Amino acid sequence: MVTENIWHDAIHFKPDLFHSFWTERLDQKRNILIIVGLGWDPRMTALTDAIHSIGGDGLRKIHLLRFKPSPDFVSPYVDFIRKNSERLDQILENWAEKSIVDIITRREGNFYIGDEGISQFYTKFNISQFTDVLVDISSLPKSLYFTLLFILVKMAQRDNKAVNVYAIACQDAELDGQILESADDTRLLKGFKGQLTQYSKKTIPIIWAPVIEKNSTISLRKIYDKIEPQDVYPVLPFPSRNPRNDDDLLIEYRRIFCDEWNLNPMNIIYSAEDDPIDVYSSLINLYHKQQEVLEPLGGISMVISALASKVSSIGAFMAAFDGKIAIAHAIGRHDPPEQMDFSYWDEHQINRFKDNMHSIWLTGEPYEL
Repeated sequence: MVTENIWHDAIHFKPDLFHSFWTERLDQKRNILIIVGLGWDPRMTALTDAIHSIGGDGLRKIHLLRFKPSPDFVSPYVDFIRKNSERLDQILENWAEKSIVDIITRREGNFYIGDEGISQFYTKFNISQFTDVLVDISSLPKSLYFTLLFILVKMAQRDNKAVNVYAIACQDAELDGQILESADDTRLLKGFKGQLTQYSKKTIPIIWAPVIEKNSTISLRKIYDKIEPQDVYPVLPFPSRNPRNDDDLLIEYRRIFCDEWNLNPMNIIYSAEDDPIDVYSSLINLYHKQQEVLEPLGGISMVISALASKVSSIGAFMAAFDGKIAIAHAIGRHDPPEQMDFSYWDEHQINRFKDNMHSIWLTGEPYEL
C-alpha cells in the first residue's frame, strides 16, 4: 500500500536558518497575523520580538490568547504573566495591532472546554486577509494549540490555499522537561477523535504512540487506563542534545514499561529531539504499517499523545492531522520550574530564546499544485 503523505516534503527552518528565512521573507510586503498565548513562560515574546526586529512592510496583527479556567481566576504566577504582557506591549507599540481573545477553559464540574472555545472563535475568523499566519506555541498548552492548528490548516487547505500557516516554537527541551503538568482530565482533543467516538466501543485493536519526555509518569498511566491500548509504541528523543536523554527516560519509565505494560523493547521508536518532521514520519509510517498488516482484520485505531517538547509535539500534530489519528491528552495545570525567577527575562536569556526558534511551514506556497 503506497500512501502519499501530506507533509512528506515539509519545510522546517531550524534556528540556524530561521532568521535568514524570515529576513528574506519579509523583504517583500507581507500581511502577518501572529497568534500567541498569554502565560508565564518566558519564551512568550521571543517570536514577536524576532519578527519585529526584522521589520518589513504590510499588515501586522497580534492575537493574544488569554486563557484561564474562569473569568475571575488569578494565576499564582501573575507576576511572570504581567512581565510577559508588559514586554509584549513594548514590542507592539507603534508596530502592530493587538486583539485579545479570551478563552475560558473550564465549565461547571471542572470539565475542560478550552479546545471548544478556541474552535468556536477561529472557525468564524477570516484568515484570507493575511498572507502569513504564525502560530507561536511557545507559551500555549497543547490542549489549545493542537485544535487551533487543526482549524487553521483545515481552513487554509480548503478555502485559502494562498495563506501560509506556520507552527513556530522556541525550543528549550531542558525547560520543557522541568515544566510540571498535572493530569486532571484525560480526553480526546477536538478535531482528533480518530475512530474513537467512545472509549468504551472498541471494535478494532487500539495502538498507542506516546511521544515522551521527562516527568510524565502520571499522564502516561492515566491515558493508558483511559484508552486501554492493545499495544504501545513509545517515541523517545534520539538523537538529543543530551546524549544520555533516551537512556535516562528508559530508566525513569522502566517500571511502567517492564512491570506494568510488559512492553516489547522492539516497539520503542526513536525520533530526533529537534526535528518535528522526523517525529511526523515515524508516527505516520507506524500508522500505515500497522494498518496494512492488520487490514484483513479491519485495520487498527491509533492514538497519539504528545508528552514531549514543543517542537516534537508539532510532529505529533502533523501525523494526527495527516492520518486522521486520535490525540489523547492529559489536561491540567502547567507549573514552571521551582527555581524560575525574573532572571529568565534578562537580555541574555531573551536572546537565547530568539536564537532557538523553529519554523515549520504547514500550508501555502510550497504545497500549491
